[in-house]
Amino acid sequence: MVTPTLSMPKPQEKLVCGLCLWAVDAIIDILNDDAGISAGEITAIVCAADDWNLTAVICNTVVYIVAEYVIKEVEGQVLHHFHLDPEEVCEDLDFC
Repeated sequence: MVTPTLSMPKPQEKLVCGLCLWAVDAIIDILNDDAGISAGEITAIVCAADDWNLTAVICNTVVYIVAEYVIKEVEGQVLHHFHLDPEEVCEDLDFC
């Protein structure tokens, strides 16, 4: 008989999920101040904050993917009042 085990996320996966959730809020804040900013510029700002103990490559990759997604999703929303649910975004992107 096989005993079922709970699948525990790896520490890196938890870290990427946390980064994604934090990045969605940070990106929304940035876009509410400057809706014309690009995903690349957002990535540079968010990863420069250095709140995450990640390599630059990981931070840049995750945040750029999230920024592109968020920019696309907020199209058509009222300027300076953008809103997205970070958990839904990160689940859609398979980061959480």
